[in-house]
Formats: sequence, structure tokens, C-alpha cells
Amino acid sequence: MKKLIIALSNRHGCSVELTKQISKNLDCENIILRDKNVRNCVGCLTCHDKPECALKDDMQEVYGKLKQSDLLVFITPNYFGNLSGFAKNFFDRLHPFYKFPNLENKKVVFVFVGGGDAEVTLEEMTDSVRGVIKYLRFNNIKNFALKALNTSDLKSCSDEINKITAELKNI
Repeated sequence: MKKLIIALSNRHGCSVELTKQISKNLDCENIILRDKNVRNCVGCLTCHDKPECALKDDMQEVYGKLKQSDLLVFITPNYFGNLSGFAKNFFDRLHPFYKFPNLENKKVVFVFVGGGDAEVTLEEMTDSVRGVIKYLRFNNIKNFALKALNTSDLKSCSDEINKITAELKNI
């Protein structure tokens, strides 16, 4: 099974560090999206009529990797119980797959990380990605949440990180 982890943070914080920690113990590829040239969706709806984005940037490479992978793991920060604008833009740029379902039934796992209570974060963030799951027809098999505001906080989450990594290995 080909696994792809994408860190959806525009800074080198917990999401990026967590991606690195999980991927070093997992046979997978990872993308640190902040290191890519990804423009903002302009809402032109070109992708509404044909299965491609009018913007030509590094998302073309990401699209290929998404299509080739069997399991997609999205690691994203929690901003006020919702996706960051950076993560939202990434999902907006997946609109070419709305009417042209190349990602249909892809196994998807979300890992949410932020400074709030993990159970509350899991509930709020799962709600915030329901539309993405529904309209892209993902097979959302599991979601996780960690309480870590700063990368130093991840040290106290080692048991949870090991559990996430183990579960991803078994998928």
C-alpha cells in the first residue's frame, strides 16, 4: 500500500514536525506543503468543466502523488476549531476531483494538532472536514487529535504519536 503524508501548515510547527516524526517510522512519502509553490485558489471554476486546475504550480505534482497513493494522511493545525487558511486553500485546490472523482474511495486519515483539548479538537476538526470528505468521496477511516501548541509539546505526546504510527502501519 502506497502511503502519502501531507503537512498542511504554513509554518514549521507541530504539523511539520509531526509529519517528520511519523514518516521516519513508516514506509511512506511525505510532502511538506509549505515548501511547495502552491498559489491560492482563485475560484475561476475552470476545474468545474474539466479535470484540471488553471493554475500551474507545484499542485500539479501533488495531484499526481495523491492519485498514485492508496492512503492519504493529512496533518493539519487546529485554528479556532477549524482548518487554517493554508489548509483550506489546499483543499480548495482539490476541486478538480469534485466532478472528476480520481480520488474517490481513497483511504484518508486526518491528524489534527493544536493547543486545545484533544477530544474537543477531534470533534471540532472532524466537523470542519466533513465537506471535504463528502464532496471528494474520501473513505475517511480514522482521525486523531493531539494537544501540542509548540513543537516542544510533542515530547509529551510520544505515546500518542507511536499509537498513530502503529495504526498507520496496519492500514
